[in-house]
Amino acid sequence: MRLFVLNNVLPVLVTAAMLLVSIVTHAAEDPLKDEKREQRATLCPPGFVTPLIKTKNNSDLSTKVDADQAQVDSNQVTTFSGTVKIQQGDTHIEADTIRYDRRTEDFTAKGHVLFADDIWRFEGHDAQFNLKTNTGIINGGAYTNQETLLRGDAKQVELLGKNKLQLTEATFTSCPKEDVAWKLSASTITLDNTIHQGYAHNVTLEFMSVPFFYLPYMRFPLGEDRLSGFLYPGFGTSKRNGNEFNIPYYWNISPNYDATINPHLISKRGWMLETEFRYLTEKSQGKLDVNYLANDKLFADDRSRIIWNHEGVPEAGWSTLITYNGVSDTQYLSDFSNSLANSSITHLDRRGELKYNATLYEFAIQAQDYQTITGSEPYKRLPQLNVASRFNNQDNTFNYDVKSELVRYEHLDPGKDVGTRFRLNPFVSYPLRDTPGFFVPKIAVHYIQYNLERGTTTPPADPALPDSPHLAIPVYSIDSGVYLERETRWADVPILHTLEPRLFYLYVPYKDQTTLPNFDTAPSTFNDLAMFSENRFSGGDRIGDANQLTAAVSTRFYRQDNGHELFAATAGELFYFSSRQVTSATGQNIDTTPRSSLFGTVSIS
Repeated sequence: MRLFVLNNVLPVLVTAAMLLVSIVTHAAEDPLKDEKREQRATLCPPGFVTPLIKTKNNSDLSTKVDADQAQVDSNQVTTFSGTVKIQQGDTHIEADTIRYDRRTEDFTAKGHVLFADDIWRFEGHDAQFNLKTNTGIINGGAYTNQETLLRGDAKQVELLGKNKLQLTEATFTSCPKEDVAWKLSASTITLDNTIHQGYAHNVTLEFMSVPFFYLPYMRFPLGEDRLSGFLYPGFGTSKRNGNEFNIPYYWNISPNYDATINPHLISKRGWMLETEFRYLTEKSQGKLDVNYLANDKLFADDRSRIIWNHEGVPEAGWSTLITYNGVSDTQYLSDFSNSLANSSITHLDRRGELKYNATLYEFAIQAQDYQTITGSEPYKRLPQLNVASRFNNQDNTFNYDVKSELVRYEHLDPGKDVGTRFRLNPFVSYPLRDTPGFFVPKIAVHYIQYNLERGTTTPPADPALPDSPHLAIPVYSIDSGVYLERETRWADVPILHTLEPRLFYLYVPYKDQTTLPNFDTAPSTFNDLAMFSENRFSGGDRIGDANQLTAAVSTRFYRQDNGHELFAATAGELFYFSSRQVTSATGQNIDTTPRSSLFGTVSIS
């Protein structure tokens, strides 16, 4: 028995459910992004809903009815009863009885009503629809997303046309029925897909069955469109700042510009205005944050902070970068930061950079300065120019490249040495690589040349201290390793297990570098990358002497069906055959230890 009457109303139900979930999954403050990202954070693990069995002929949009009984009351009215099931493509409907009036196109379902497709399901005790006007009501409704398991209840779901839906006494949560950690409730929720907006009245947020937040009215966007309006307010209290309250306003200026304006009341200090402006053009994107507090009651002065991050691609091959951070005073971060990471910042970066990438070379020019919050004042790079070759290096043949740098260092302290540093780093290698492993011998040269202006605190005891010191040091290295593999299975999943021992030998002869200044150099942090580095110092003022061997072994587990790495671990140690005499500063002790600490990393994904 077939009934061809449900082609219009069932897609409306599915669309309406999708609109409801957009309350959470599409927030107004989403920035100018094309990619779709997961934006929902849950406070509890979701439950499990058994999905409906899919029909084998989902492409068939005709309506099929399966019922124990069918009674024709007249030529116009048919009543189906006894576990009625209706299938239309991916959409499924069940009820104890279904009555259809051909004359008025009224559709009535009673008793254990269920509307569902592969993703959504609605449940209620009765439902009424008019197919001409695409209007209807589901009473005692519950809904569930069978993929994300977002769910809720509604006393009544009313269809107000093809693209409009209203829920009465509705709830929303991601928690399972047996463990509802949080829940959002509203007296009414209206979803209008024609204007891509939704409205909710008398909104209450509950946590562990305790209401703790209320809004009399809330408006929100549907789908990908952004909507101007007030966002959720914030509350807080602390001994340092007293009670705090803020209510941000989101301003959707245009498709490629938006802003957030956030008045922030701090009871012990005053009103702070926090603003965030974002832009996206054909060749650039960026964000500007400006915070301002007039006449801080505790500080007795104005307070402010500016953060500007800009990225641009003005032409093919060219790129620009601007980073600016500034605060009105050195106590600003400790007074207003809500995280230990921000309050412990010692220097704020200010940098502008221009890059160009060509087929055989690349160059970058930048100027860099800092605002010092705590600690010593670093050198400024005004400017820094890097040029490097980009030759097509390949395995099993000779490879060669060269890197160079020219940088001018300035400092506020007249007692510090300032000047220009030039570095040149050519290398040649012959990497032998194949499936069983690799063997890479390499020879490099590090050349450093200075043109200095000695500071007033430079020791006068050595009048022969050169103003143009230079240094050239060869670097010899051999990197080798093998790949051992075996196939295994974990719970019927094919797994590729690898064992990868690796040896890296490095030799750098010692040369006295005490006459060289130290603009930006410090010992590198010991990690898995430093174990295979040619220089144990970061920066460019020191080349560490070395006669050492790194021995390491890695193991990895990959899924063979999709190549995903499930587990990886590395362990290694450095063995020194001579003392390390070069230090980053005069007077430091020479390192005479014969071996490093054992180092290891583990990652699981």
